[in-house]
Amino acid sequence: MNSLQVLQNHEQKFPDSCVPWGLEFILKVHDKITLGEYPFQTAHQSRLGFGREADDLLRPHGILKEDKEFELADFQQTVEAELQAGHSPIFSIPVRFVLDMLLLQVVPETFHIFAAVRCNGTVAYLSRAHTTHVLLQIRSIHEAFRSIRKVKTDYKIHCLFYTVK
Repeated sequence: MNSLQVLQNHEQKFPDSCVPWGLEFILKVHDKITLGEYPFQTAHQSRLGFGREADDLLRPHGILKEDKEFELADFQQTVEAELQAGHSPIFSIPVRFVLDMLLLQVVPETFHIFAAVRCNGTVAYLSRAHTTHVLLQIRSIHEAFRSIRKVKTDYKIHCLFYTVK
């Protein structure tokens, strides 16, 4: 099944299960699990990142992951190469910022996972959220990155790339 079809049919089951959602998305795109399976979200409803646990979950399915942080231009180049190779990388991006009055700085409060996919010949950055049945889209990755950089000047996009054995 292609990545856009998976996104249209793959739900985020719990409020904080966006990383497990993203890992399941990768497995579904590569036919490692069926569209109706939600093993990672069921087992890890929250508190899962792109680290060792993600590696431990993907490896038995023949998926080897690598996560990196990128400046916008490098992220876009790498995403394009991954899409050309038939992969659909996932990445985290802050969707909301709060002002921490004690530290007198703006800190990220909530991150969400998006997938980079090919849609109508262009790269689209799409996701699903708990309780919604529509796709979420970052309409302009440039604008999103620029807005985040206004409040977090050292921000880099954290992305999970992978290979399939």
